[in-house]
Amino acid sequence: MPPPVRPEDRGDHLTVVVRHAGAGRDGSFDLYCHPEAGRHPDPAGACRVLDQNTRWGRDPFAPVAPGTVCTMVHGGPATARITGTWAGRPVDAVYDRGDGCRIARWDRMVPLLPRIGSPAGDEPRTGASAPAQPQNGGPVQPEPQTADPLQTEPLQAGPQTAEPVHAR
Repeated sequence: MPPPVRPEDRGDHLTVVVRHAGAGRDGSFDLYCHPEAGRHPDPAGACRVLDQNTRWGRDPFAPVAPGTVCTMVHGGPATARITGTWAGRPVDAVYDRGDGCRIARWDRMVPLLPRIGSPAGDEPRTGASAPAQPQNGGPVQPEPQTADPLQTEPLQAGPQTAEPVHAR
């Protein structure tokens, strides 16, 4: 009978330390892959996302490249550090949500890292504007529409003419 497999001989082993992500998300989690095990909340999902992000010749934990143009949005105070061994290589990666690129980098590793923010159905849609609210209790009046964004006069309802309307 072969000796039992020791934890350090299992291959892929990572420790994920999450801070400032919120109740139920902060903590230190051990993860083993191939086979999945550990104290991570979702070992199968975490190993799956790691496998999906692993490509020959590319570091799945690489930081955002210097000089990358990123949106200036802040994704909150959450930070994470991942250490250990993945695909036979040492890992020591730090994550935060300080701009759009670093948020995307974090989100690519969910569920290895916890999902941050509202559930998908609760987030506002891009480009959607809030409905106009009546002032002084009166009815909401629609904004005047223009045919041309450079035209400053509202469109008038009435008979159509063959002559073009020009902005003043």
